[in-house]
Amino acid sequence: SRFYRSPEILLGLPYSSRIDMWSLGCIVAELYLGLPLFPGSSEYNQLSRIVDLLGTPPRVMLEKARRTDEFFNYLGPSTWDFKPMEQFSRERNTEEKESKRYFNATTLEELITTYPIRRRMTEPEQEREYQSRFALIDFLRGLLQLDPNRRWSPQQASMHPFITGEALTGSFVPPPISRDPHDPSGATGPYAGVVLAGC
Repeated sequence: SRFYRSPEILLGLPYSSRIDMWSLGCIVAELYLGLPLFPGSSEYNQLSRIVDLLGTPPRVMLEKARRTDEFFNYLGPSTWDFKPMEQFSRERNTEEKESKRYFNATTLEELITTYPIRRRMTEPEQEREYQSRFALIDFLRGLLQLDPNRRWSPQQASMHPFITGEALTGSFVPPPISRDPHDPSGATGPYAGVVLAGC
């Protein structure tokens, strides 16, 4: 489904099994919020929602992506700006329209922390709730890394306190994981040795 499509797919970059970790992040957020995190009505709208919440993809992605010029204006060395809907529609001869927005938050942190809390919770329950939200935000940051080379692997994600139930006292830094040489996601360097995106 488009809602769970990773940035590298949308931009036409090589991709690996890391696309599944992006999809997992979208699903975890949806289970918590009760609504899709990025319910795009088109590829342009999908990427627009991702940029609005998580920011512009890093330079190394935009320099290598075959569809960068389709979605972004080049402003100068290492600088791109997401194209306004009117410009994209005119250039692509399409009729992009504003789609419904379920959330007003402008960052992932704001989205999770401002989500309504259940009524009649005791102070200890509220404290546990906010600790859980803190862990969820940190967990989602690792899964929803725009750069797939920085996105956590399944093994790394499984070590996060949000999964293990341990207390999270600061930003989680997963240990390096030795990769299966037959797994495309184990390539080294930006987008090396992976399958070319065809969708």
